[in-house]
Order: sequence, then structure tokens, then C-alpha cells
Amino acid sequence: FYPLMFLMIGRFLAAVGSPDRTAWVDASIWTIGVAALLWEPLIQPSVEGIDGGPLAMAVALMYPVLDLGLLLMVLRMVVGRASLSPSYVLLTSALFLQVVIDAVYGIRAADGLYVAGEPLDAGWMVVNLLLGAAALHPSMVRLTQRAEHPDGVSTHRRLQALLIPSLIPA
Repeated sequence: FYPLMFLMIGRFLAAVGSPDRTAWVDASIWTIGVAALLWEPLIQPSVEGIDGGPLAMAVALMYPVLDLGLLLMVLRMVVGRASLSPSYVLLTSALFLQVVIDAVYGIRAADGLYVAGEPLDAGWMVVNLLLGAAALHPSMVRLTQRAEHPDGVSTHRRLQALLIPSLIPA
């Protein structure tokens, strides 16, 4: 799933045109803030709860790290985008929901509270339905159109939005 999503998002971002480095920085700041928020309930238990060797630790850390990478890519898709077509909203919502569901699953599993077949499992089905709806929606052909404003613009609203992740560690 992750290699395909990274490849797909990378191709979408490349098709849009020149890289918006400001949007990458903004998305990175948000991702680092989320990583700080998830460290104690998700990432640290993944590291400490492993009895196996280095390979077992690498596999345990792989999912939270890949989810953070996916979050970075999704946030990059959203940051700086002026027009949001229905397929764009469906796609980014599905990928964001994937990250949220994986985080909740990881936290519940680390606490020993996850039970297979609980309502959380339906979330992954919803993600697949949203991805399918995004692919089938007629607005998908406009997904790679350029944003309506120039790249690299730091608006007042974007700068204010960066206060939230910068305060998460505190």
C-alpha cells in the first residue's frame, strides 16, 4: 500500500508543476508536530515492547514511520492548494483517514485493547471506498491541474496555522 501511495502522490505532485518548497516546509512542520504528539502513545511503545532483535524492531517501527511519511505527503497535497475538486477532497480524506485509523489501531494494540472485528476495522473499508470514489469521480481528470496561486506564497493564514504544530510538544 505505502509504496503505491507514495508513488501516486509523487506523480500527482510532479504533474502539478514546479515544487512548492514552502508547502513542503509547512507540511513537514505539521508532520513533526504530529510525530511529537504520537511519540508517547504509539511510537515509544513500539520501540520498548519489542523482545526480538533489530529486524523485529525495524518492522515494529516501519508502520508508524510510513504513516508519518504518508501524512507528510497528504499534507503537502493539501497545503497551498487553492481549488479543491471533489476527487481531490475524496483522495486526501481517504489518505488522512488511513493515517488516523492506523494511529488509533497502533495505540490500541500497544495498550492491548485492540480486538479484531471491532468497528475500527470498518475504517479501512471506508478508506478503500473513498479511494475508489475519488478514482471514479469525473473531476479526477482535473486532479493534476496547477494551483490557482503562485508557488511559495506564505499567507497570513498559513503562518497562523503553523502555530498549532509548534505548540504541540509544549
